[in-house]
Amino acid sequence: MTRERVLLWLAAIVLSLMFSMLSLWQYGRGEQKIAILNAWDAALVAEPVSLSDGFAVSLPRRVTGEAQAWPGTPWLLLDNQRHDGRVGVRAYALLRLPHEGPALLADFGWLPLDGERRWPPLPALPANVDATGLLTLPPGQGLRLGDHDYGADTGGAVLLNYLDLDEISRALKLPLYPAVLRIAPQARFGFERDTTALPNTPPPATHYGYAVQWLALAITVLVVAGVLEWRARNR
Repeated sequence: MTRERVLLWLAAIVLSLMFSMLSLWQYGRGEQKIAILNAWDAALVAEPVSLSDGFAVSLPRRVTGEAQAWPGTPWLLLDNQRHDGRVGVRAYALLRLPHEGPALLADFGWLPLDGERRWPPLPALPANVDATGLLTLPPGQGLRLGDHDYGADTGGAVLLNYLDLDEISRALKLPLYPAVLRIAPQARFGFERDTTALPNTPPPATHYGYAVQWLALAITVLVVAGVLEWRARNR
């Protein structure tokens, strides 16, 4: 076998292994999201626990209770969020629980942006917040596109490209619970809300489709290398 054919097979094997690994990764992501959806569906039909007890059980978990707005903290608006085919922001705020302790980040729902990427006026949180909803793990952080300016004068709001609880905690100098409260649609205060488990992310079927595509590429690379080898031997 010539040096060129050896290099051809080495390149084909390396590429095929890379594509196979990507296929397995996408398949694993699909399996993870299936598990998330199953846990989410179970949480939606489970009996709620008090907000104070929700941190002692596995998440997600339905909770009920009341909280207060954490004074002096801004609205946190997560950019590029889709809802019913429209693009806007998700509005988060920090809550103080009755038993004190760290602050809790709460998702109050989706808001549209106009043609100039302006959001509607944001009301102040009520004195007592209906903290009924789902206590969940924090969402994925997304792409880190630049730094956030928590000191900007934006009408009491900070626009975020990604959601990082550690960054928020450092910027606002507050300890945070490692969880997010998704305020229920029927709660008294908030914006457009639903109980979608994986907003703004591909469903499991999409990951399985990507897995098949990467596997097909891995097989194609080996087939092409085999055809080139066969032609080289029959010259």
